[in-house]
Amino acid sequence: MSNGSKATIPLGQIAEIDMGTSPPGTSYNKEGIGVPLINGPTEFTDNSPVPQQWTTEPTRVCRKGDILICVRGASTGRMNTADREYCIGRGVAAIRDREDPLATPLLRYVIEHQLPSLLRFATGSTFVAVDKKAISNIPVPAFDARQRRETARLLNRSEEVELLLSRIITAKREFKRGLMQELLTGRRRFPEFGPSHNGTEGPPAGWKEVKLGDLGRVVSGGTPSTKVPEYWDGGIAWCTPSDITALKSPFIDGTERELSEKGVENSSAEVLPPYSVIVCTRATIGAAAINRIPMATNQGFKSIIPEEGYCAEFIYYLVLHNRNQLLRRAAGSTFLEVSADSFSSLPVFVPESTAEQRRIADVLLRLDEEIQLLEQLLDQFDINKRGLMQKLLTGELTVPVSSE
Repeated sequence: MSNGSKATIPLGQIAEIDMGTSPPGTSYNKEGIGVPLINGPTEFTDNSPVPQQWTTEPTRVCRKGDILICVRGASTGRMNTADREYCIGRGVAAIRDREDPLATPLLRYVIEHQLPSLLRFATGSTFVAVDKKAISNIPVPAFDARQRRETARLLNRSEEVELLLSRIITAKREFKRGLMQELLTGRRRFPEFGPSHNGTEGPPAGWKEVKLGDLGRVVSGGTPSTKVPEYWDGGIAWCTPSDITALKSPFIDGTERELSEKGVENSSAEVLPPYSVIVCTRATIGAAAINRIPMATNQGFKSIIPEEGYCAEFIYYLVLHNRNQLLRRAAGSTFLEVSADSFSSLPVFVPESTAEQRRIADVLLRLDEEIQLLEQLLDQFDINKRGLMQKLLTGELTVPVSSE
């Protein structure tokens, strides 16, 4: 990688730009006769279009590998890549590198980078559109064909790595979901604790059926008057559903707002000890977390302070596993909410051995830690990729190419 000159040239100097022309309406069919027709965003997907109609009288035909860009309406600027030849209607333009088809992907990155500027040139008060001139004038780095090809290859590889990381995270989440289903029903057990459940009614050997409220003391939350400043900002963490939904791990170590001791005293809020299980029972029903600091909640929660013999982390995963059951118990005309009685009476199976509860929770916690690390890696990779793209697409950096 080397420093570039930042020189730019118009896109039209290095690209062929074909504006679509709609064929006669009488030539359309849905039987797959003729050439597939792309009119605009209706056929677009995340990658390549899926045709819904064909024409026997094609007008403008794009090539495989072309960039397809919407040039009319609310979807102006949306792009796909042609995976075959298509007839393009007037809502679409096709763009390709004049010298090297392998360099065409770079043009898509450039257009995405310059899209806000391009849309400023869109014409029309009620139905916006961009014309060939506006597309042709998009500034692109003054790279030769080899540099464009190698830059496109580098950016494509970064996209592939990002996609691979995303797929790994998705696979990890699916694996965790399936493993939770097996571990929390006893269908898969660690051999030292007993045989796996055979699917008959009732709990596995060494497990028992209890109510959720039997696992600990169930505590509701509260909100002091917001009109009394002395009730607020006193150093006592006060959890709301938005604090829970923003979490990337099972644990919560702080909140956006805080109460004072007077705020707790003058409301139905109660300060929970660390390692209680905080469960949303209004709004995002079933979302949960484990507090690692003393914490109160608003009235949108039912929290469990575990009794001796019950592991907080196990209860946390048990709640997540039974989220659909909690949703079925929700009621209310204005907003859905799970009452204290409905929450506490939910039947669950739990191991009698705290050691087995801990073992199950440890496995699931490790999976959550792996997923969190992968998500952090993906976020950092995305930041680095965007920074690299900015420098490459402005010509600040160039990709070295061989002199052959």
